[in-house]
Amino acid sequence: MRRPPALGPLLLAGVVVAGTLGATAALAAESPSPGTSAELGEPVSGLASASMVPALPPLPNPSATVTREGVLRALAPALADPALAPPIGLVVSDPATGDVVLDLAAGTPLVPASTVKLATATAVLESLGAGHRVSTTVVAPDPGTVVLVGGGDPLLTAEPQPELYGASLRQLAAVSAAELKAAGSVEVAVAVDDSLFSPPTLGPGWEAEDVDLCLVTPISALRVFQVEPAVECVPDVDPAVTAGRVFAGLLADYGISVVGDVARQEVGEAARTLAAVESQPAAALVEQMLTDSDNVSAEMLGHLVGLAESGEASFAAGARATADILTGLGLPTAGLTLVDASGLSVDDRMAPATAVALLDAALGNQESALWPIMSGLPVAGSTGTLADRFDTPETAAGRGDVRGKTGTLTGVSALSGQVVTADGQLLTFSIITNGADDILAARQALDTATSALAQCGCSGGAA
Repeated sequence: MRRPPALGPLLLAGVVVAGTLGATAALAAESPSPGTSAELGEPVSGLASASMVPALPPLPNPSATVTREGVLRALAPALADPALAPPIGLVVSDPATGDVVLDLAAGTPLVPASTVKLATATAVLESLGAGHRVSTTVVAPDPGTVVLVGGGDPLLTAEPQPELYGASLRQLAAVSAAELKAAGSVEVAVAVDDSLFSPPTLGPGWEAEDVDLCLVTPISALRVFQVEPAVECVPDVDPAVTAGRVFAGLLADYGISVVGDVARQEVGEAARTLAAVESQPAAALVEQMLTDSDNVSAEMLGHLVGLAESGEASFAAGARATADILTGLGLPTAGLTLVDASGLSVDDRMAPATAVALLDAALGNQESALWPIMSGLPVAGSTGTLADRFDTPETAAGRGDVRGKTGTLTGVSALSGQVVTADGQLLTFSIITNGADDILAARQALDTATSALAQCGCSGGAA
């Protein structure tokens, strides 16, 4: 049996309460943790605690010298691996100087898979700001109904996670129940309102089985973030209604009877607010999205960018806004085609040169608005979608020294990130292949290539 926690006077962290209680408390932002993974064949993944994550390397050292010959010598054996079949593009950059060290078809637009999330992260931080938060609310349009209203929080959980997350349905249920009882109501119908996001709910170019494989759900302004990795895939075909049913069960814990099943109901501004919770700041949402390569988080954030820039929260609006933001930053966008925010679509196109430019922009300084992109990159052999990689003798040198955004679709394997070389130089890189007949072999080849950079002095002398 589920037991409600001790709530004291119902002053809940992260909850803004309206009505008779009138209590407000704030939940301090902490680091995010695991969610639904976006990578093909990786429905779930874990994000290590902050104490397990190696510190970010120092900012680039302008005095270090990196040559094309040194980099090419280090990469040549790995690039000869047939697993990295064409079409393929590669670029290695020296962020200290802004110079491209090695360019092998770096301007060729390719299917980028989850590399797109680097663009989404940039757009979120530029458009919304690192400190932006979104609210999930409960309103009472009439005495017998409560409506859970989604605001686009991708990390809304069922139970409180005070060290990791900013908002939970239990917090909302506890305060809503107290408000209802104070008004003399102990029986209600529960509805959900996820109308903030415009249709469609599935992205263009997505495969029919993506939802069935738990790679993504239909995109809604309301979902329950899954904290614990799923033992097996159970597709969620209606995240908003799922959230409403969880919320209804939690209301029952506090003595509120729920009649009927959860329905959809759009509410107006005049509806009385019972409770509200705020999300983690956008910086933390971006970090989680990148580390876990969470498709749903990416699409929800992309929709919010579209809403902020054009007033429309949709796939098309988010993609347009993201491309416009990258162009406005002066980044190379030749050949860029975005139709979603996660990279799950086979219709997306991005050149490796664009991916590296995004990374170099984020590396400007640790006070940069884009810095959460670097802190959100998975660490080789440690966190997120790189946690179980770099585990062979050929890739051991990359463990802890390579950070990268993974990308996987049928025939597509990509890795874009940063690496610290043997002489302490920081390099950024992007490698995307669209000829990966054997995904596991392609991943291994990418890991081997970037580990070779980690071992490389990359000067004109011996590598």
